[in-house]
This record gives sequence, C-alpha cells and structure tokens, in this order.
Amino acid sequence: MRQLRWKSKYLTGIAETDNRKRSLIKILNKQLVESSQVEHCQDLTDLHHHFARLLETMLSQAKSSLDKYEDEIRQLLSMELPLPARDGAACRDCSQCDLLQERTTEWLNAATQKK
Repeated sequence: MRQLRWKSKYLTGIAETDNRKRSLIKILNKQLVESSQVEHCQDLTDLHHHFARLLETMLSQAKSSLDKYEDEIRQLLSMELPLPARDGAACRDCSQCDLLQERTTEWLNAATQKK
C-alpha cells in the first residue's frame, strides 16, 4: 500500500485542523513503514486500506469538521480491532495492530482534551 501525501487541496485555513489532519497522515504512514518491515497478517493490510480510504475521504472534504471523522475512526477501531487473525494461526505476533490502535487512540484523545 502506498503512503498518503499531504496536498494543498486538503487545507482548511485553520492551522489546528490542518495540523491534526497532517498528524493523522503521519501516524498511518509511520504504521505502513513499520509494518512493511515485519511479517504481519492480511487482516492488518486490510485495516490499513480501510483506514486510508476513510482518511482520504476526510481529507478530500477539507472544509468539513473533524468531529464526524473522529467518530468514524473510533467506530473503525472498535469494529476492526482486535483483528480477526489475532491469537489465531494467521497472527504473526507483530504487534502492529496494537501500535496502530495506541497511536490513533492518542490522536483521538488529544482532540477530546482540547474540547
């Protein structure tokens, strides 16, 4: 899967919003790099794709509020994690799903604390 790139069309003109969106791109891109360096399950790849599609939708609607997407990200995490492969034969014990959940939850909690 390719890394996401920040594009000027994603700018909202609100520095805090733009910085939050950029930080989420960094989280997913870091995760992609790290997961490419270890053997992991197909479920993690599927989750990356799902997360990237959601993020691209969020970014393409530059003027929309992050609140809606924060809720969607929370739902994605609660529905997809733990991954179906976790603790099964397909699990590679790479801990990448745990890292993605931890980093994304920290990102979400940072927004909650500012509200």
